[in-house]
Amino acid sequence: MSQKRLLVVAIVLLAALLLPGEAGAAPVCHTTNYSSYSVELCIDNPADGAVVSGLVTVDASISLSGSPPNIAKLLFYLNNEYLLTDFRTPYSFTIPTEKFVDGAYELSVEANMGDGRTTQRAAIDLTFNNGITEPPVNTNTFTPYTGSTPPPGQPFIVAATGDGTLSYQWQKNSANISNGGHYSGCTTATLTISTPSTARKPGTWRARVLAPAPTMPTRSEAAMVPPAPYSCAAPCCSCRVMR
Repeated sequence: MSQKRLLVVAIVLLAALLLPGEAGAAPVCHTTNYSSYSVELCIDNPADGAVVSGLVTVDASISLSGSPPNIAKLLFYLNNEYLLTDFRTPYSFTIPTEKFVDGAYELSVEANMGDGRTTQRAAIDLTFNNGITEPPVNTNTFTPYTGSTPPPGQPFIVAATGDGTLSYQWQKNSANISNGGHYSGCTTATLTISTPSTARKPGTWRARVLAPAPTMPTRSEAAMVPPAPYSCAAPCCSCRVMR
């Protein structure tokens, strides 16, 4: 092989090593030190400075030393806006970059520890490049599901899942209600009405479930006139009852 060809091959190999986003790039890590333990948090993929498009896999890892508590969860952010929460290894997810406007973004991650402490963040810079110049329209829709009416004295059982800590607010006829009288659990997943009123006034009951990410109220309805105390569990239970 000639010296000229050797030189060209060497330049190509060097360029491949220097290009951002290539496999084998060193992870970006940050260490947070506490009195009894240390936490090293790393973003292993993609590489810092990468230009990305389409579906991009994000991988993170965490290392502990000393006498650490358990790891509660990892929280990811995009340009300091909450993105998602990961509760267990492997800490990996996919970003659909085509759902964002092209440009520069900072992807960061922090760890919540079992003792209530939150580490400093590890962060990388990314450039999204999909030819998107306007925010894409979100065409996703939400369809509530109607459950069955439970026997008298039994609760409605449903579940709410999502990233971050969910909060609840129960409403009667679209107005917030609060604990007291025959109401309890008005800001929890289970609303209990302990004693029916003699007036038996009609009403529509629903729960709003709020998350750290964009808020979406959820509701479904079940017709019932229970003769005994009962409860309804959020998020997809809105009880149309005579009370």
